[in-house]
Amino acid sequence: MNASPIREPPHGLISTLRNIGPSLILTANIVGSGELIMTTALGASAGFVTLWVIFASCAVKVVVQLEFGKHAIGSGETTLHSFNRLPGPKWRGVSWSLVVWFGVKLIQLVQYGGIVGAVALALHLAFPWAPPSVWAWACGLTTSMLVWRGGYRFVERTALVLTAMFSTVTVVCALLLQWTPYRISAGMLAEGLTFELPAAAVGVAVAAFGLTGVSADEIISYPYWCLEKGYAAHAGANDGSSEWAARARGWIRVMYVDAIASLVIYTTATAAFYVLGAAVLHGRGPVPEGRNIFLS
Repeated sequence: MNASPIREPPHGLISTLRNIGPSLILTANIVGSGELIMTTALGASAGFVTLWVIFASCAVKVVVQLEFGKHAIGSGETTLHSFNRLPGPKWRGVSWSLVVWFGVKLIQLVQYGGIVGAVALALHLAFPWAPPSVWAWACGLTTSMLVWRGGYRFVERTALVLTAMFSTVTVVCALLLQWTPYRISAGMLAEGLTFELPAAAVGVAVAAFGLTGVSADEIISYPYWCLEKGYAAHAGANDGSSEWAARARGWIRVMYVDAIASLVIYTTATAAFYVLGAAVLHGRGPVPEGRNIFLS
């Protein structure tokens, strides 16, 4: 937060789009194996009637995400540093809020393990010459190497390429359903916007909401990516001047464009996951689990 990186915010659409990126990394975190499984399972369990849950979770997430991002630009602080300044009891200088967050992260390790296991199982089905355990180690080590490689620009570009590939394939698959016996009608989509929630689908709906919406992972990490991108550094330290306020508002505007662009991408991809499950798997018997998720 020194004076050297201070930059005036862009004003044109093209120049603004050249400065987006943090939300695209967040999109890569959301549009992945966990979301694929849970949203498809929700569609398979409830049919089209809970499509509104997907839209609601995506919309709620971006609202909370932007508030965290605005605080990072205004203060220059990381999320956990801000949490540690919240009022309340502390233990050896550590706020109760950090303890709660750390507990949630420990529970999330089960989710991460499930994602690695699902990817390993999919790779084993595609390349059976290696057992799932080998593919799990390969996935874990590869991911660790990508993180160790570090560098914001590398992470941003990798996330953009992978998200674009994955989202395109998913949307194309959903569109191709129109030329199959599982064709989606306007009435089916309208049924998904009636805001009904069958009792049998509540558990899966909550899990899908957590993966695509607010969680201790994506929301907390977003301000870090905003800081890495330089939004706060470009605005400069808050000196209370009108010049700083104008720069901060400008970079917050860039962040809004960044968030809206990613909202369109991950909402489209998530809805595509959902309609694939609702159109193809709903009504065909029990919701697939384990290996059957990939064989159905």
